[in-house]
Amino acid sequence: MEPLFKTDKNIFLWTDVETFLIKSQYNEMLLTVNNEYEVQYPSNKPNKPSFLNKFNCLTLEPCHATEGLVRTFQEKNKVIDSIKLFADANKQFNVAVTKRDEAQTNYQQSLDSYNNLVGGTKQTKVDENALKAAEIALTERKKALDLAEKEVQGAIFYNCVDFSFIYWLFLPDFHYIRKQSVPTIPTPPLGEQPVNFNFDTRGLTVGAVLWLYFYERMGIFKILGALLDDYNYRGKYTISGRRKDSKEQPVNYSFLMDMICTLHRAGISSNLRDRICLYQRVLGVTIENNLGIESERNSGFMNTFNRLIDYMLEYYKAKQLAQAIQSQSALTQPRSSVATQTSIRDNIKILQQHFEPLQYGRNQINTFLGIATVHATLCLVNMLKAEIGIPTQYEKPEEFIPAAYDILVAKRSPAVNEANRFILYDNCASYGYRLLTDIETIDLELIPALSLGSNLDTWLNDIEGIVEGYRNAYSAVPEKVGAIV
Repeated sequence: MEPLFKTDKNIFLWTDVETFLIKSQYNEMLLTVNNEYEVQYPSNKPNKPSFLNKFNCLTLEPCHATEGLVRTFQEKNKVIDSIKLFADANKQFNVAVTKRDEAQTNYQQSLDSYNNLVGGTKQTKVDENALKAAEIALTERKKALDLAEKEVQGAIFYNCVDFSFIYWLFLPDFHYIRKQSVPTIPTPPLGEQPVNFNFDTRGLTVGAVLWLYFYERMGIFKILGALLDDYNYRGKYTISGRRKDSKEQPVNYSFLMDMICTLHRAGISSNLRDRICLYQRVLGVTIENNLGIESERNSGFMNTFNRLIDYMLEYYKAKQLAQAIQSQSALTQPRSSVATQTSIRDNIKILQQHFEPLQYGRNQINTFLGIATVHATLCLVNMLKAEIGIPTQYEKPEEFIPAAYDILVAKRSPAVNEANRFILYDNCASYGYRLLTDIETIDLELIPALSLGSNLDTWLNDIEGIVEGYRNAYSAVPEKVGAIV
């Protein structure tokens, strides 16, 4: 069967991000995030959050080989010792340490003997010869200890190599798999070619920009900004910078916090200016800001997208009406409006032309860095929620993200509201991603407008839940009009 969805040969992958300075730092951070995700949402347990479901969005997951590689480098001594340079250095270092330890023991024994002799002079007369011999022995053994210490310093090359840089090389994996919800037509009408609905990608589509945009409006980057501001400057919350606490237990969040801080200080973080331009140039929408940024705006994108959804909803309404009539008649299958199908195809064609701006400038890199930062923030908030006053029993993102927004951004006590901020924007992001990715990659030649049982009918039936889910979610979020440029 012919694939209905075509993968663009020019699709942008994580490995296309340049330079190594950027990629290495994000590789290290995302490896930390993936490892912590496994603690927060174990793979052997079902019902992972939507942002970690590869059937819902382009999600972050560890490279399939990472686990084995990490184990290998955790046993790095075995790898290092197989290299003669490191093996010789290790042997030299171990011999020097053994010699130093023996010299330390001998010196301590001489020091104890000398102190006993000196201490005894107050009660009894000490043997002057014994005291002199003890002084000579102490001096000689001190010289031997100093010499052994110098040998250790000279052989310390082995222990002075920081092999943690290896974690810069572990690539994260981004993955989306399209999940089909209705069966395909085994024999399409009028000689129409059978199609395959299977599709997966590890690269960016415009849907990823829409996903990032709704997480931006959720307040993820405002939460991160408040955390960084407090950690670096204000100090209102007890966010530790230590790697271990007083009980020698690791303070895991401090690693990730410092990684994110370093990205900002190095100027390679996902920043507000980049994201504003990304949303304006690709989606034609903006977010609240006072930067006054002027950039090219894809002004027709949202209008065409909303018009397409209206046509799709009209199609579903007509289908439901036809099915209701069919149940009372002898018709075997309801017919679809060719006019509505034609309008849907025409608007998809127009919308596909609006997808091109993603390929311009740094839009693709900025999208990837933004998605990476969203995952880092979601992970970080979960790790240090107790430090900022979020109840520890809030284990789900729909619980601790709204609470973090209330505390850090809105400056109020956490409250359970009628509309959950995380759920609303996450639904918009995941439904919008899947819908736009279908629209961007679909082959229009394989879905002609036919009145009865066509591939276009099958596809529209397959995405009915996604279309209605997006429209319902979008109609429930606040500030809809103000966000459209």
